[in-house]
Amino acid sequence: MLLMKAGVLGPPRLVSLRNLGLDRIEPNGGLRIGCKLLPGTWVNLLKPTDLVGDTRSALAKGAARLGTTPSAALLFNCAHRQVEIQVKQLEAPFRDAISPFPVAGFHSYGESWLAHMNQTLIGLLLG
Repeated sequence: MLLMKAGVLGPPRLVSLRNLGLDRIEPNGGLRIGCKLLPGTWVNLLKPTDLVGDTRSALAKGAARLGTTPSAALLFNCAHRQVEIQVKQLEAPFRDAISPFPVAGFHSYGESWLAHMNQTLIGLLLG
């Protein structure tokens, strides 16, 4: 993951590296990302976190804010997260993390929250 900020006033955005394999460095020393990088953009390389644990925690916090066990959830999972889940063989733990209540949704290439964000799960919990 990279955190990009275009200039001092630009909003920060998360973007994913395109190669999820062990060798993320291109032969010329560069990194391949899935968006345009404008001159003057600041880029920080982020450390990965626990995808399954963070998902479980976020859904639990959302349910607590709702004040009741959700009757269902609509989830939009970034396709890059799905690739990471498959590469790291996290399918079963991820399904377990989203299973406290009925869910529906799909993987997409268009997660938005204040700006376009990669490697995110956007969810709507229904009471």
